[in-house]
Amino acid sequence: MSELGVRRWFTFFGSAVETVAIAGFGLAQSASAASLMYCLMKAGQSFHSSGFTANYVEVGGPDNGVLQGVGNTAATFPGFLLPILGSYVMSKTGSYTPMCAPSPPSSPRVPGYGES
Repeated sequence: MSELGVRRWFTFFGSAVETVAIAGFGLAQSASAASLMYCLMKAGQSFHSSGFTANYVEVGGPDNGVLQGVGNTAATFPGFLLPILGSYVMSKTGSYTPMCAPSPPSSPRVPGYGES
């Protein structure tokens, strides 16, 4: 396998592991399961960063413009969606507290999360 192929594989595999672990973190029913998902996320990040030095031209080949457009568009979603979500929560509740509230009992407790 070529160097570029290895970098593509590491980037893909790392992203896939991170995606599965993030979904699992949200579904975790215990602190141990949440900790395991967090460890998997960090492992995926280390694979992803190994291939992350590849740029759009190397990874995308002839379709690199489309890949760059889709990637950059997806990367900007949080920047304009989260302020809208925050404004909506503020208008409905009068406070940002629901966005920073402690986890309900059915969710895993992450120390320090939502606590002031």
